[in-house]
Amino acid sequence: MMGTFTKSFGAAGGYIAASQAVIDALRTHSHSNGYATSMSPPVVQQVLTSMRIIMGQDGTNDGTRRIKQLAENARYFRQGIKKLGFIVYGWRLNILALFSRADICCACRQ
Repeated sequence: MMGTFTKSFGAAGGYIAASQAVIDALRTHSHSNGYATSMSPPVVQQVLTSMRIIMGQDGTNDGTRRIKQLAENARYFRQGIKKLGFIVYGWRLNILALFSRADICCACRQ
């Protein structure tokens, strides 16, 4: 499994969960490894703090509340853009691919 922190946390960096052999191979053979830099300490702290809040390790239910609110906002947005005539692909995703009828007509003419 792999992912990035770029959009989810408004931060830089990412993660890979794999066997040590896979991680070592990626580190050895990845061309970006030579050009990449480590995440800055403030970015690392931002990600760690966000994860602690999400997991409830800060002693509050703020993370749970925020995740529920995000889901509600995404549902509201999805319903609203469908009413406006957009075609929405995907199900239960916070990242939406939007196409208008004009986009499809334009693509068909090409």
